[in-house]
Amino acid sequence: MNATIQDLKTQIRQLANIVSQLQSSSDPLYDLDREIEITLRRLRKARNIVVSNSNSSNSVSSFDNSSPVTTSSNSFEHSSTTNFVEPE
Repeated sequence: MNATIQDLKTQIRQLANIVSQLQSSSDPLYDLDREIEITLRRLRKARNIVVSNSNSSNSVSSFDNSSPVTTSSNSFEHSSTTNFVEPE
């Protein structure tokens, strides 16, 4: 019986070491998620800068300015290639 308890203690130590190694290793999926989050923040920041700059002059500019559209109340440029969709 003592040998069995000793074997179990050894196995528990080995499992604890494995768990510790797994937790400290770099997870590629986590790194990818982190890169996606950083990219989304950059896009949101860039969009907010464009919107805040345009609010001061009553115009909204897209990044490529390929198809200007004018209305009677506000003058703004719009491009169908600059559509941001917020994740739900």
